[in-house]
Amino acid sequence: MYDISKDDDSLKAMRNFVEGDQGITDWFKIGQADLTKALTEGIKVAGAKNIILIVGDGMGITTTSTARIYHSQSRGLIGEDALLAWDKFPHVALSQV
Repeated sequence: MYDISKDDDSLKAMRNFVEGDQGITDWFKIGQADLTKALTEGIKVAGAKNIILIVGDGMGITTTSTARIYHSQSRGLIGEDALLAWDKFPHVALSQV
């Protein structure tokens, strides 16, 4: 089974929810905690020294959802419970051309 001791608190909380240790209101608490964390980190106003642009061609919502489901299920979770690497990026965007 997947070792969640290396994961962050949000993933541990989601796993507990899936295993039945939490109720639906805890999903809102997890979301509120993540939102509060994102808002308190804020946007840095200093000029960027370097910019890294990652373009994932062909990575639409369906493809990323499929990757998230596979990532979760390969670790013993259910559905889309695990976070992908870019889910933890401070800023992301979706563009359709």
